[in-house]
Amino acid sequence: MFKFSGIWTVLWTEGFWHEKLCAASNRAIISLAFGLLELLSRMNDRRNRPHPDHFFCLFFFLYNYRPKLAELIQKEGKQFPLALRIEIETLLDTRRVLHEEILQTEKEMRKLQERQDDAANAGHLAKSMFAKGAELPQVVKELERKYPYELNSQKPLSELFSELPADIGPLGN
Repeated sequence: MFKFSGIWTVLWTEGFWHEKLCAASNRAIISLAFGLLELLSRMNDRRNRPHPDHFFCLFFFLYNYRPKLAELIQKEGKQFPLALRIEIETLLDTRRVLHEEILQTEKEMRKLQERQDDAANAGHLAKSMFAKGAELPQVVKELERKYPYELNSQKPLSELFSELPADIGPLGN
């Protein structure tokens, strides 16, 4: 689940947001100085956006609310010192967020391309070794050495193959 939904409550309970009485309108308003900074920091944190499609929610929020938040900051005046305003402007920068998302997506695509290339090369190696008469344990050991799969550090390929049911043909027999 997208973690933005509970962020408002968390900010309130952690004391980043609190009500105060507005002198001009005599109505309760939310004091946002550090609450806004904390909210935007959490929204920009990739750990709070575990799925790629959550980026669009963040981008939509920043794109649509940036002018309103800039106006709010302007109205609040001294409650938002220059350093705080600069930090908030950075967090509201849609070009920065978009650039970071593109870089992350390109990185993920490179990893997937490398995995795909390794899988194709492993297939060619296995086919070649079997054509030359190699036994399954030899092929698996060579694949494990040249093209380790992503979970190899948790369970090596040879161990995975040795645990296959007998009707599939486990290694070592």
